[in-house]
Amino acid sequence: MLDGTLLPVVVIPALAAAVGLVALLMARPRIWLGLFMATVPFFASDTGQGLTASEAITGGLLLSSIAIWFSWHVASGSRPLLRSWADFLLVTFIAVAVLNVGIALANDIEIFGWTVDWSYFILMLYYFPLREEFGKDLPSLKQFVSIIGAISLIMSVQSALNFKNRLAENLVYAYQIVASRSTLLGPFFLLAVCISLILAVTAEERRTKILSFLIAMANLAALALTFTRTIWVFAVACITLSMLFLRYRDNLRMIARLAVIGVVAFAAAYAYNPRITGVIVAMVKTRFASSTQLSGGDRSFETRVIEVNDVLRKVRQAPLGGSGLRATFVTWAPIDQAHHITSYVHIGYVGLIHKLGLPTALLMFAVIVIFAYRSLRVAWRSRAPDVDVRLRALAVGTFVYYPAMLAVIFMSGMFDQRHGNALFAFMFASIAICEGLLPSTQPPTENVSAGVTR
Repeated sequence: MLDGTLLPVVVIPALAAAVGLVALLMARPRIWLGLFMATVPFFASDTGQGLTASEAITGGLLLSSIAIWFSWHVASGSRPLLRSWADFLLVTFIAVAVLNVGIALANDIEIFGWTVDWSYFILMLYYFPLREEFGKDLPSLKQFVSIIGAISLIMSVQSALNFKNRLAENLVYAYQIVASRSTLLGPFFLLAVCISLILAVTAEERRTKILSFLIAMANLAALALTFTRTIWVFAVACITLSMLFLRYRDNLRMIARLAVIGVVAFAAAYAYNPRITGVIVAMVKTRFASSTQLSGGDRSFETRVIEVNDVLRKVRQAPLGGSGLRATFVTWAPIDQAHHITSYVHIGYVGLIHKLGLPTALLMFAVIVIFAYRSLRVAWRSRAPDVDVRLRALAVGTFVYYPAMLAVIFMSGMFDQRHGNALFAFMFASIAICEGLLPSTQPPTENVSAGVTR
């Protein structure tokens, strides 16, 4: 655990290294952003041991790099970054959240912990450089999609290897298999599946088809290894929703490819270890069966109900300013049959209100709603036959994933998680990039300082 006294030791080297990135930011900003996209999934994999020195250095590099980019962009007199109300509200949310430090201090919350949680919001600002650098033209977008595919493939392979290493050869019980899983990157795998699967069935180029299919297969396998029934259900829902935006022939291709993936995956797993495969199949049936027993059968659901009621009592005590980031509360855990003091709230919407207050939380909720509308509009326009297949895959894949993201927020506290804020940046950037390359879908240019739309 890294305490506040060690902060200068890790942050100063991080800042020094960030200064060394200035040349890269100016000369090759896409390489810098590619490094960011490659780093975030691993940085997001919280060790559960608090903030380690390596995590602090990585975080310091990410945060100082974006600060340097903003300074350079403003100093160079480039095009204004705040081009819509969504942009303005996003920046306002992060700025207003700074005022929460006073409430945190009044509630005796450690300032170092508060600063760490607030700094996660800064990751959302990567939306701006991603939009600026990869939204210039179609070649830039193709690079963006290629980077997504490469990183997701590396992530899925690493996840499978980690699962294999944690899985002892003599495991025969379901709880031992579940203990070997990694659920944190599940939302990333699902997003990669949505984009790559659509590209695999719509692309005409043989090489693109094959690569996209392999990426989709790898991410589906990684998704299965999370053993998270909610993510599995979302995967089915996202794939089904994507069919509304595809041609009949493409839908048949998708069904055929999914069938092939399912058969190959099951056959490979059974050939590798029939005993463990049998246990996994039985465990999957049990997990889905427990979902229908919400009154006592599903402890996870019961835990969330009790937890949200406890949090809402705290919200009623401070509805406007919240209780501060890292604010704790006492709740009953049915699984452990004990009371716990925690700051984590599974239902992210309620957790954000609890920590920052309703007015500040509404700023972020407004950003999410605005981008949801823009995502729908872009996905619908991307059905035009002359649209590039990669642009269509990114537009439709992002849109069909959006409802899943909203549901994931309901199931986990994404707002105070590293991976959650990085995912927001990527989602917002993907929508804006597609929007900029489809002229008929560009949002109206807004003078946010004057509140006037031109």
